[in-house]
Amino acid sequence: MEGFSFSLDHLLNADLAQSSINIERLAVAVNKISLILNGKVANFNQVPEVDLNFSGDISIGDVLAALPADMAPQMRDIHASGWVKIEGKTRGLAQIDPPPQTKGRIELRDISVKSARLPQPFRLSRGEIGFTDHSLDIPWLQAKFGEIPLELRIRMEDFKALWVEGGLRMELDLGMVRELVPLPQGMAVSGRVKIAASVQGKAKQPEQMTLSGRVSWEEVEARTPALPVPAKLSGEADLVGTEVILSQMKVDMGGLPMSFSGKVSNLPQWLLAKGDLWATLRGEIDLGVIGEFGSLPPDNSISGRLVVDGEAKGRPEELTSMALSGEAELKDVTVVTPSLAKPVEKLEGSVALAGSDLILSGLSMRIGRSSLTIKGRLNDLLPLVLADSKGSVRPSLSFEVSSPLLNLDELLPEREKGGKKTINKRGVTSPPQIDMTGKVSLNRVIFQRIELTDFNANIEVKERAIRIEDARTQVYSGSLGGNVSLDLKDPETPAFSIDLRADRLQANDFLSTLTSFDDHLFGQLDMNASFEGRGAEAEAVKRSLRAQGTSAISGGRLENWDFLNRLASWLKLPQFKSLELRTLRNSFRVENQRLWLDDLSAQGKEADLLLSGSMGFDGSLDYRVMATLSPGLSNRFNAVGELSQYFKNDQGRVVLNFQVKGTGQSPRFTLDTSQAEQRMKDRLKKEADEKIEELKKKGKDLLKDLLGK
Repeated sequence: MEGFSFSLDHLLNADLAQSSINIERLAVAVNKISLILNGKVANFNQVPEVDLNFSGDISIGDVLAALPADMAPQMRDIHASGWVKIEGKTRGLAQIDPPPQTKGRIELRDISVKSARLPQPFRLSRGEIGFTDHSLDIPWLQAKFGEIPLELRIRMEDFKALWVEGGLRMELDLGMVRELVPLPQGMAVSGRVKIAASVQGKAKQPEQMTLSGRVSWEEVEARTPALPVPAKLSGEADLVGTEVILSQMKVDMGGLPMSFSGKVSNLPQWLLAKGDLWATLRGEIDLGVIGEFGSLPPDNSISGRLVVDGEAKGRPEELTSMALSGEAELKDVTVVTPSLAKPVEKLEGSVALAGSDLILSGLSMRIGRSSLTIKGRLNDLLPLVLADSKGSVRPSLSFEVSSPLLNLDELLPEREKGGKKTINKRGVTSPPQIDMTGKVSLNRVIFQRIELTDFNANIEVKERAIRIEDARTQVYSGSLGGNVSLDLKDPETPAFSIDLRADRLQANDFLSTLTSFDDHLFGQLDMNASFEGRGAEAEAVKRSLRAQGTSAISGGRLENWDFLNRLASWLKLPQFKSLELRTLRNSFRVENQRLWLDDLSAQGKEADLLLSGSMGFDGSLDYRVMATLSPGLSNRFNAVGELSQYFKNDQGRVVLNFQVKGTGQSPRFTLDTSQAEQRMKDRLKKEADEKIEELKKKGKDLLKDLLGK
């Protein structure tokens, strides 16, 4: 073999009769590595009994040079120097079990190891290893890894069962980590970690080995593209048995401090893939750090504290199967977002984690003068958060929301439009990818100047559809209730349906708030109606809107309405500028962008009205009206001169039939005079017939007088 040499040098005496050999010197050399023995071997023709001394002075460089390149290619880039001196003796029967008694020592001197795979050389100036046939003892070796001092200790007992005790003391410069292990792109660490640790147990049962000692780190700084500011860490961990106890860890993110404590149990079993990992974490987080991470949208901010107390059991590489529990408490949290005109303040409460569920316990907050309390349970959240959502169980939220006051006018951002404040228009967005069922109970709600009291509703969100059922509230001295359905499967064209019922509402208050028809119609309003449509923009909703329903007003009054004023002027009846209504009833429908009134009827002090027809969303009018004036107004009606008296019915009341065309701002009235004209013709004919009969009678009387003479 090329580059291989072997030599044997011996001086020995053999006594064949006594079956023994005296070895004065036996030197065996392989290349430049030699070992010298002396002593005696007895009874060599049966089970030899040895009494030998051995020694050697070996160069580490020679050992590496003696290794064939093809046998250890991984050793090619290692350059080592130094000396190993071996001394020992062995006595007893030369057999495997039990082996002869052996005892000795290995002295290490000026050891140096360099490699391209090591960022710094390893150096050991002096060390000693003691050994026997059943044990190995390496007292504390003082070495250096580059300029980092380290101390290493190993003790082994009972090679069959192999009980091991080891220790390590060192101070590690984290700046060398990049050269030891690959780090993610753009990541850098610095600082120092002090380790004083030991391990002991049976090597064949590593999962039962126990730890002791402490690991501490200070002035550690980590930089990564994922963090806008470096993270500074300090703390210490105690190794006790199979646990790592994190007594105190402090983290500073851009001047925002956080602190944690916790425990990791069953560490050896987990590292060997023979068991689960238990971990506990307790700490306090300054939520301002979220903004430092850059994970908030523009113009959003959050501050406050989050106190965490949790534990986990399982395998971290299988997060979805880990058993998690614990609680997080929000303290004095403030959230600022452009979607709200006022910041969320005093956000406080606890969120408990039970398995993959979150339990909200009395989460409370203030927004301006409004306040909210939320309770609920979010089921199956973590599988969706931690895993690919495909095939995952869809999470669900059950909740209860209560509030003494919710002022939406104060919460929602406003913009100036035509000198009038309006709610800022935002696009329709899909609900979160969770199912929700809950109850809302609000003592007072203010929205677009409408004040609602005792608002209660059941809410369900499922498969991108929202349903509000059994909603009921007190408003305008009456009650309002109904159901709302919103389908957001296609956010570009959401579909909605509304069933509404109103009882004993004050009509003017209701209409003044929701429409421009304010201070015109007074009275007590009852209504049942249903609406449906589709679209995210007002124009799309107008095109698709369908509705139908009935309404009734009692004890009412209609006044100060430009349309009514124009009608009064046209009829030359000033009294029509204000009409007292005992009752007003109608059925209505919306289709093809028009509001149809099929059978509006009103009974009032001045007149009874019947109306049918439609008004377009563009303001166009197409109505037919029949107005029966009161007896008092009928006597004063003179809008069409001498023809006026022919509009009276058999009860002496003027009946006017007319059409309304044009627009709401410029209505055109057309009076139907056909019936009046017919009455006039009939009356004139009757009067003519009566004159003829009278003349005939006078002629007969005259003829009779003449004949009588």
